[in-house]
Amino acid sequence: MLLRVLYFLLKRIGILFAHIYYRVTFMDRENFKLPKGPCIMTINHPNTMMDIIVVVPLINRYTHFLANAGLFVNPVLNSLLRKLWCIPIKRKSDTGSQINNEDSFSECVRFLNNGGLLLIAPEGSSRNERHVRKFRTGTALIALRTEAENDFKLGLKICPFGITYDRPWQFRSRVYVKADKPVSVANYKQIYRENPEQAIALLTAELEEKTRQMTVDTDNKVQEKLLRKLEILSNTRHFAKTGQWLSGLQRFKLAQKLTDSLKKLHRNQTVDYEVLEKSTLSYFAHLSKLKISEFAIAFAQSGSAPWLFVLFIALGLPFFIAGLLLNAIPLLLTELAWRIMKLEDYEATIRIVLGGLIFFPMGYGFCTAILSGHFQFEFFGILYWIISVLLGIFAWEYYRTYGLLIKIWRVKLLTKSTLLDLQEQKAKISAEIVVLERKAE
Repeated sequence: MLLRVLYFLLKRIGILFAHIYYRVTFMDRENFKLPKGPCIMTINHPNTMMDIIVVVPLINRYTHFLANAGLFVNPVLNSLLRKLWCIPIKRKSDTGSQINNEDSFSECVRFLNNGGLLLIAPEGSSRNERHVRKFRTGTALIALRTEAENDFKLGLKICPFGITYDRPWQFRSRVYVKADKPVSVANYKQIYRENPEQAIALLTAELEEKTRQMTVDTDNKVQEKLLRKLEILSNTRHFAKTGQWLSGLQRFKLAQKLTDSLKKLHRNQTVDYEVLEKSTLSYFAHLSKLKISEFAIAFAQSGSAPWLFVLFIALGLPFFIAGLLLNAIPLLLTELAWRIMKLEDYEATIRIVLGGLIFFPMGYGFCTAILSGHFQFEFFGILYWIISVLLGIFAWEYYRTYGLLIKIWRVKLLTKSTLLDLQEQKAKISAEIVVLERKAE
């Protein structure tokens, strides 16, 4: 009973932290309600622990996890992780030698035979990138072995999920979560009986392909960098036409379309890809040299009154200062911890776990203890925490708006020849983007 209460609390904390740190968009929500009975849930793994925090709280069932066996070496941590529904799995990359996961696979089979829900990341490791890496065969092996022990009458389902982060390290950036319909493992019954290895390979390939279809899947880091810049240009072009920015869902679909086109151009080794890459990087390098941004140009040319930004900055200054004071020390401690550890693929995890679970609660708790004696009403502590979080978010948005305003003024101070040069560069790239989007349709 106590563990169920703990699980419930952890899920609620996960939902809270995920929505504070990110702007989350869920797609195909009807598939989030997983079927009853034995089930495996698969996810791609771009952002370490954050992938679990973003997805699992929305699932309607208790979830067990496969986790790196290295975490289970410590007896105390081993006991804790097992009580928190984790099953150890060894990785060759950790040991540098051949591994044997038979005990873990057998434990997974027993667990699924009892009707449990098991979450697995088939990529086997986490990398901070918008790219689905090759799936390992362990998930399919566990699934098919479980069904084979039950003469393929168990009804085991595999539910694939896809996660895409715009900028996983950045506070208040976007994350998209998409779910596909369950895959019935029994569909591979005949193939498995004739050739188990082929069945494992085919099921692994199906899960990998479904995940690629649900995510933004670039070929490499260089292509991902180019994609980010093309997304910005497409968004500002849409704003110039409609006066509105693309919604989260529109941005996700656009990113998928652009990625598909870029991959086709790149794999066909066409000159168009090199021209697009060179002109885009040159344009953004020019913006960087001028200390402006594409968004600043869009606002400056839209006719929007910059005085609205000035008014916001002036009226919001007291709230910014309050938010900064209430959150400065926890923020600095979190930033210091990140700089000391400097684990690129774990940036968001470090910021949320150390900051969200340790430094910020400690800071809020310390201030609450000091101030509670001066404010004699029952819910002061809760109110203080809520106000601190809201003002902290406001301070972040204020800081970003202030930076944007400065860049807008820089744009307005540019010479006509410089603006004309930028417009010509952008027009050329925009025409190439239109062609890309049409090719993807």
